[in-house]
Amino acid sequence: MWEFWRSRLSKGPNRARRDSIAGEEGAAGRASEKSDRSSFVNFKDLNLRVGGEWDDAESDEHEGEGGTGGSKARKVVERNKLIIIMVGLPGRGKTFLCNKLASYLNWLGHHTWHINVGTYRRQLKDDGQIQDASFFDHRNPAGMEAREKALHAALDDLMLYLQSDEGQVVIFDATNSTESRRRYLISKFHGRFQYMFIENICNDEEVLIENYRQKMKYSPDYLGVDTEEALRDFQARIKNYSEVYETISDRNIHYIKLIDMVTGRGHMDVNRISGYLPGKIVFFLMQVCRVGIGKRRKLWFSRHGESEYNRLGLLGGDSPVSPKGEEYARMLPDILDERLEQVEHVGNDDGVPLSVWTSTLRRTIQTAQHLLRQAPPEEWYPSGESYLDVIQRLEPVIIEMEREKESVFIIGHQAILRVIYGYCIRAPLDTIPTIPIPLHTLIELTPMPDGTMKEQRFTVDVTTPPSSPPPVPPMRWFRGGDLAPMQIMATSIKDELSDTEESEGLPDDQGEGAEAAE
Repeated sequence: MWEFWRSRLSKGPNRARRDSIAGEEGAAGRASEKSDRSSFVNFKDLNLRVGGEWDDAESDEHEGEGGTGGSKARKVVERNKLIIIMVGLPGRGKTFLCNKLASYLNWLGHHTWHINVGTYRRQLKDDGQIQDASFFDHRNPAGMEAREKALHAALDDLMLYLQSDEGQVVIFDATNSTESRRRYLISKFHGRFQYMFIENICNDEEVLIENYRQKMKYSPDYLGVDTEEALRDFQARIKNYSEVYETISDRNIHYIKLIDMVTGRGHMDVNRISGYLPGKIVFFLMQVCRVGIGKRRKLWFSRHGESEYNRLGLLGGDSPVSPKGEEYARMLPDILDERLEQVEHVGNDDGVPLSVWTSTLRRTIQTAQHLLRQAPPEEWYPSGESYLDVIQRLEPVIIEMEREKESVFIIGHQAILRVIYGYCIRAPLDTIPTIPIPLHTLIELTPMPDGTMKEQRFTVDVTTPPSSPPPVPPMRWFRGGDLAPMQIMATSIKDELSDTEESEGLPDDQGEGAEAAE
């Protein structure tokens, strides 16, 4: 069974117990060291192998040359250091997947660095050097020399990062399109770190052309260049790479091959992959690729409208929205209608499909009541816990959000939205508890072709209507096609929730259970 533990590196009643556990594992010294790092998740073993077969087929070729008496000295492999090596022609969505993976792994608590060799190539560019399609021709010795120089600079930084205490995972983003290049990388990493390959293959010409056009809008290589001219040069660059491209065929190495997966269809070839983290990577890629690259959907986040307890400064409870909160709920449909006009319609019915997700508390349901045609079909309920607990618990929500082809609108509570929003923008873990999620503000995130997010915020000017408090809708929640209401939570659990913005200011002995508050 794969085990992991949480290192909070902070004060609290559970610190002594965690240090004791670390001591039992022979790591008491490391657990007791003072550090300025934020909370992180440290896994006991990120081993890719099961039963020791990992090195069998490769050990003869890659073992060290030291030792006497015919035996070869073997290096100690850093089992908690992983290198993910990307493979594939340009324009296949490698950088999109790299950014998605980096967001996911960092969000889980694994310090991950996305190294793009193209960035080094641009930084090391000589004055007057032109890096057009001919620069990437394998028959161009000057271009080959410059690209090798960029490769070695990136590898030097990779080694420094993984040799540090903090570095855990590196995503090495380059074409790595020949067998000789991949063997060279294996010779650098084998016996020192764990490594695996991810090859991205796309044969759908229509999807490729659309992806090329999107890439031309944002690629640093084509800033200020006419789109059609940039497209012709980029296709010529791909032709040069295609002349020497060799797909992964060696079944002795560890790889995930994505074949037409970025189209939202296709299949995966998973070879010699096992272990906790690689298994999670496989599962995550299956969900991300379901949507496809560059689909024009949007993500919206909003706290519920102001509640009565917000207005009174009270903690806990399941209070309804205040008149200001009701006014915000009434204004939301018009705001979303305007924003939805920018979203590509992929459904068969009238209007653009939109999934609305809420918690099961009255204030979120009331905020969404003017958006929904029927009772919300699925619920996730937050119990009192720390932010790291919330991250672990919200992973299924993140996976489902990545799978969703439609636009998504999540109406939730401050702590939950901080965690989900923090994942989307790849926020450092130590900043998540303080991310500003104000009331009566719609946060819009637009996925970009490279896997990053573009953000806009819309603050709603709420005026208090001179009417009586809004009626409270009946508390009936349905799951899927069920026809009977479901009891979701106990009153004692509800009372642990906070309904104010001040929860993160609680003292240490209260913060652990209150951090998942509003």
